[in-house]
Amino acid sequence: MGVDHYMYFVFDDAPEEVIEFLEETFRVMMDSPKTDYSNRVVNYLKRKGVLKKNVQLTHEGVVFLQEPLRVGDGGTIEDADFRLYEVSGYSVLELHPNPRNWWPNVRDVDLFKFLGKFLKEGAVLVSGYRDDINLEEIGFGVNSRYLLIQWLVDIAREGIVRKIPSGLTMVRKGYVKLGEGLYEVSIPWRSNKRGFLFVTELIDYTVLWFLGSVDFNDPENVYESLCDPWQLSNDVTMPVMLPLETARRIRREELEKLVKRIFNAHVSGDYESSPCGEIWRN
Repeated sequence: MGVDHYMYFVFDDAPEEVIEFLEETFRVMMDSPKTDYSNRVVNYLKRKGVLKKNVQLTHEGVVFLQEPLRVGDGGTIEDADFRLYEVSGYSVLELHPNPRNWWPNVRDVDLFKFLGKFLKEGAVLVSGYRDDINLEEIGFGVNSRYLLIQWLVDIAREGIVRKIPSGLTMVRKGYVKLGEGLYEVSIPWRSNKRGFLFVTELIDYTVLWFLGSVDFNDPENVYESLCDPWQLSNDVTMPVMLPLETARRIRREELEKLVKRIFNAHVSGDYESSPCGEIWRN
């Protein structure tokens, strides 16, 4: 059946403004929002006491990409279903790319060209989700994307990121108390195991990239963990809910530079002059 992947963009704009942006940026086909079903889900979650906010579906349809996203096997993603929700004065855009399970193989350079359109529009936060991860098992009480949407809006309203939603998360500058650099972090779902978090800046945003457990003393492990040209597309829809309170700065300039060069290679698509290219050549 495959795994469904979703991208989330939180805006502090009205839904109508987000729709205007979509129509100016892509070709959009609108559909009638399935509000009856959405309202039933919202009411059910409210009765269970887990949904505190009104998550209102306002628009849905399909966006057709002007620049298709290339995937690793030579195919392309040319469109995505979308739903737009209004929550406590914020708009949350949910994109569901088609084919649904191709997203992890989108080339990172195409991913960042695509995300750049939303950053330029001023999205507060960008993250993702994949439906083979049970949200109930990672702290949401019930396995429902509506609870994830509510939580993303809470982050935007509070103005601070205490946990990163997905393995690659982008948020406006000022929402993260950590400075740029490489950090060691506890991994809640793997007791006594620590991993790495890379924090950098891109345009007016802070980018948080959870690297997992990487053995920087083993070039092959670095390559396998960080160098796939679709690594960040994989990470952006991987829910991690990683607490930042345990983050400890690693003062090793050579490692920071290594990860920074790998990240820049993903964004630019130039791997030959990156550490990944050096590993390939060796």
